[in-house]
Amino acid sequence: MNRRIEKECESGLEYLLPDYMGDVKKLLTSKARIVPTGKFVSDGSVEVSGNVEYDLLYLDSAGKLTAVNSSSDFSESFEIDGESYIDSAEESRVCALKVRVTGPRKISLKADVKTVLTVSEDRILSIDGNAFSEEGRAVEKCITEVSCVSSVFEKSAAVEYAEVIESFDDLSVDGTETISSNAQSKITDAKVGEGEVTLKGENVVSAILLSPEGTPRLIKKAFPFEEKIAVEGASENMSVIPSSDILSADVSLSADGEYMSAIANLTSQYSVELIENKTAEVITDAYTPSCECMNKYSDTEFSELIGAGRESFLVSVKCDKAEQHLEGLCEIISAGAEVRGLSSEVTADGGRFCGDIVVNGLGYETNVDGSITYLPFKMQGQFDEKVNFPCQIKDKTMLDALLSVEDVEITNEEENLSARCLISVKYRLLSTKTVRRITLCEALESEQNEGDKSSITVYYPRNGERLFDVAKKYRTTSEKIAKDNELSESALASFDSPDSLFGVKKLIIR
Repeated sequence: MNRRIEKECESGLEYLLPDYMGDVKKLLTSKARIVPTGKFVSDGSVEVSGNVEYDLLYLDSAGKLTAVNSSSDFSESFEIDGESYIDSAEESRVCALKVRVTGPRKISLKADVKTVLTVSEDRILSIDGNAFSEEGRAVEKCITEVSCVSSVFEKSAAVEYAEVIESFDDLSVDGTETISSNAQSKITDAKVGEGEVTLKGENVVSAILLSPEGTPRLIKKAFPFEEKIAVEGASENMSVIPSSDILSADVSLSADGEYMSAIANLTSQYSVELIENKTAEVITDAYTPSCECMNKYSDTEFSELIGAGRESFLVSVKCDKAEQHLEGLCEIISAGAEVRGLSSEVTADGGRFCGDIVVNGLGYETNVDGSITYLPFKMQGQFDEKVNFPCQIKDKTMLDALLSVEDVEITNEEENLSARCLISVKYRLLSTKTVRRITLCEALESEQNEGDKSSITVYYPRNGERLFDVAKKYRTTSEKIAKDNELSESALASFDSPDSLFGVKKLIIR
């Protein structure tokens, strides 16, 4: 069965500008993303670690656009049951970013990081007590089968790409510099085959170039990919939730004859969670015919998979340029978006997602004298979207979803600034059920005497009473009662069913 654990921690640093960078005059934009670095599993815990990568743009005292790239690390520890632990997968994200300029050359960076650990474990079968441990002791068990969700996790090795984003005949390597580089990865298709998963999608790389004249230019290109991940035991009947991480992204400039080329150097990692329902045998009751037992029981929740996968939807938001003093906006050079205040619910055919979308970006206008004025902007709107899932929704279905913004497209219109945000939804639909099972079976050393064994009792079964219940009450076996009373083979085969004694008026217990 699966269990999901959420934890939050804070990561940050005090960044002191190096000598070659100018003083901070105005902070323009700030972004942060997570780069996973590792997972360590011990007997009692899983420790997840990573880096928060910060990307800031500011205007220095000389009016030059300048970028700050730095990072801080984080780690989070999750308690697990080492005996029942099978595997786990982690996903971390920045849920709040706080940036303050605390001096002309000092910036405080703090990020709240939320980490979700999905644990696959086999804890539903554990039973305490000594009844099952002593060799030679007969134990009668009542076993029921449940269908519960189980996951297999797999990651690819780091995949490196080198692609030309754009070539220029109006720029030269001398004097042109890359101010900032970013990348996002979006998966458009995931198919499970025998022993492998095929992922298709795009890695979108962008960069801000600054020309010798001081004019910024945004370059952006999507590079399609197709990667296969080998997964032992993968089969077509499994559901898949794919993920991708950008481990590093850099855009370098290279001279090629009379042209200058911008080359993207990208490292990505892909991961999948394969989900299916597995049948597990749960011991709901037990006893030993040779001696009395002290039993304890507990209601245990488990989840059955209804459906899982990845869907997406578009959200549009716009602002009045005059209200934000953006009338002279010429070009957009940076944009990002995040989802806030999210709520979700299950509908008849899928899920409903409500929240706020916040878009932050940076553009510029050209003044009469040819100088540039940088214009930060912000757009905010609400969304209420229904997403259809390719599965049948059942009663008491629980929706577990994780939303992220995969891409942002900004359109600079005459009066308005508008944004289209592609939001990815990774979802699991689960039906939560409860089984009453035995958690302790302690054999008490009080053996039956011969008098007890030779006695004969006439017993009249109650309506719905099971053959197992009668055998437990008289510390004998279902097989012996069935043989002594010439019960049918079907009664013995269904000894743990309320119908096992259907039509039986009385029993002889020897």
